[in-house]
Amino acid sequence: MGKNKTELFGIDEFEKTNLGSEWISHFCEILKSHNNKQKLYIPISDVEMKLGRPEYVGKLHDGLYFDKSSNSISSKLEFKSKMNTYFGEIKLLNLNNSYSELGVTRIDCCNIDSLHFEQTEKIINSSSNLPLCNPVDFSGIFNDALTQEFKDSVDMNIYNHILSTPDLLNV
Repeated sequence: MGKNKTELFGIDEFEKTNLGSEWISHFCEILKSHNNKQKLYIPISDVEMKLGRPEYVGKLHDGLYFDKSSNSISSKLEFKSKMNTYFGEIKLLNLNNSYSELGVTRIDCCNIDSLHFEQTEKIINSSSNLPLCNPVDFSGIFNDALTQEFKDSVDMNIYNHILSTPDLLNV
C-alpha cells in the first residue's frame, strides 16, 4: 500500500521501472472472492486504516476476508513482493513472527521472476517454522510491462467489486 495514497498499489509502483505486484495481489484476491457469497475480500488502504485508527503508525495487514455468516473477520492477508531476488529464510522467519502477532493468517510472498519463486518456494516448503508464508509466482503476469489499459481494468474491477457488494461499505 502506498503511504498517504488513496488508491491501492504495491511498493514496487513507486519506481516507474517497477511493476506493482502487491497491487495485482489485491486484484487476484478480489477475483477469487467473487465465487464466495459468504466471504468478502476487503483491500485495506491507508485511507481506511486512518478512518478506523487515526493514531495508527505501525504495521498492519494489506487485506482481510469478512465472513458475513458470523459477522466477523475470518482471515487477514499480507502481501510482500520481490522483483529481482528471492525471500531468504531469515526474512521469512521475521515476517512470519512479526505478522503472526497481528493475527495474519497468510503472507503471500510474491515473486515476479520464476527462478526466484522456485527458490522462495523451496525455502518455505523445507521449513516447518513458516506456517503463514505462501509462495506466489507472478512471472506469467509480469512478462511485459503493464499497460495503462490493464491498470485501468484492474482499477475498474476493484471499484466495481466495492460497488456491487454494498456489504463492503457497511463493514
